[in-house]
Amino acid sequence: MPENTHVKWDEVQVLIALGVGLAIFGPALAALRWAKTVRWMISEGLIVAAESHPLIMLPSSGGAGLDLARLAVIAAVVLAVTAVSATMIKRRRRLAREART
Repeated sequence: MPENTHVKWDEVQVLIALGVGLAIFGPALAALRWAKTVRWMISEGLIVAAESHPLIMLPSSGGAGLDLARLAVIAAVVLAVTAVSATMIKRRRRLAREART
């Protein structure tokens, strides 16, 4: 990574504007498509229908949600991402420490 990395103020302003716009309009756009998204997730097997009695129900989904198997997969993914992130952070710190000495 180059040592002289400078971010222009214009770039920061654009990122702030995009973040604010997404924060304002993102939930509204997601709400408009939520019912269709829930139907798609059920048809693809990402979540279970209300008839399957999920352990965790998604809001505004008519009772659809996650069963134990899907919760286990999500937990495994979260643990894997956490482990990879921790390893990367540890490696970066070690490389930075070695570069200083």
